[in-house]
Amino acid sequence: MTDPTTTPVIDPPNGTESNFIDPVDQLTAVYVTSGIVLALATIGIAARLFVKLVVVPGSHLIEDYLSYFAYASFVSYCAVILHLTGMGLTHHMYDVSVAQISNLLYWINIVYCMYSIPTAAAKLSVLFQLRSIFTTGRKNAIYWVIVGSIVVNAIFYTGLFFSYVFQCWPREKIWLGDAVAGKCTDAIQVNLSSGVLNIISDVEALLIPTWAIWHLSLSTKRKLAALSVFAVSLIAIAIGIGGMYIRVILLTNIDQTWWLTKLALLVTAEISIVIFVGCMPSFSRLYHHFRGTGPSAKTTTKSAKAGLVTYGSSDKQGKSGKSSKLSNTMARYMGTGGTGMTTLDTQDGFDNDDTLELREHATSTVNAGCATTPETFTKMDELENGGQRPVSNANGAQNHIWKTSQVRQTYSRLSDDEWKNRREG
Repeated sequence: MTDPTTTPVIDPPNGTESNFIDPVDQLTAVYVTSGIVLALATIGIAARLFVKLVVVPGSHLIEDYLSYFAYASFVSYCAVILHLTGMGLTHHMYDVSVAQISNLLYWINIVYCMYSIPTAAAKLSVLFQLRSIFTTGRKNAIYWVIVGSIVVNAIFYTGLFFSYVFQCWPREKIWLGDAVAGKCTDAIQVNLSSGVLNIISDVEALLIPTWAIWHLSLSTKRKLAALSVFAVSLIAIAIGIGGMYIRVILLTNIDQTWWLTKLALLVTAEISIVIFVGCMPSFSRLYHHFRGTGPSAKTTTKSAKAGLVTYGSSDKQGKSGKSSKLSNTMARYMGTGGTGMTTLDTQDGFDNDDTLELREHATSTVNAGCATTPETFTKMDELENGGQRPVSNANGAQNHIWKTSQVRQTYSRLSDDEWKNRREG
């Protein structure tokens, strides 16, 4: 009778022998990759927490909680993978003994089950974030694409989790194999389908902001600057493609432990990148916070009292208003100042949420009952984005509309009593 401790799971290739004492492994790659991906995710979550607790306290949304949950489950996922390295996961399968394989298969199934949790949470966090930034309260095409993606991802990863939990019935057949009677599904085939959805969702997480930002009334330079926040998704897409390549290899290659280790390295990198992508707007917010150029939640009320109205806060404005509202939503979310358009009392009402707090000074002057551009401000024809013709209000007085992307510059209006006094004087 053969000794299971010295019998390999599969026969070694011609010209080689099984090595159970000091086999070739991928431990270095696992340790280095684990350190990098955990550090990257930790930095992203730390930035997000700082913004939500210090810069804009009380601003937590569902995407933030999903991101924190994704990080916590991701750390657990990496811990189990590191635990598996001591069981032979990083070895060639012909360097794994029959005595080791049952315990190894049990923990590999645990890793499969855990995979769906941080992946789903991270991707849903990004999708909810895209909804917060790019739909601006309107149920337009982008809104329904994002909502549809949220539903599809939630259903798929929930189904994926249970497909791994009940990969075999009874479950013991997963690690005991033919020693237990029952039925099993092909975990590799299921894994392949998850790789396809990963790539689709990663591409979508890049295309949605690209499409939305490119339709804003901004210069090309500012569009590219905004897109750079989401460009990290390109790395996730590349990693997802690499993961698909390994999943295809696993369909036919019997050296499962060796290739599963490579797949685990790519999967952990992909999850880490997705978590980091979701935290990227926080880095933009931090940058503007420490430079003192970003909007602050504390001055919104002051802006409202001063009469500053955001062009785009009303749903009656048409395409340019929608573009401006989206710009302002991005500015609020990522702390980028000066992406929107402001007017002087040209809207029916005031919307606090749409205000970019660019106020550092705000004065107005009038001559002969007609508002004129204050001398302390840059002339209209020198503004970066140009200007529009003056418009008249109900009292016949003209208010100029400026469209500017200059940080720390805004305009205010005189009250009705001040207008009346100036005109009578």
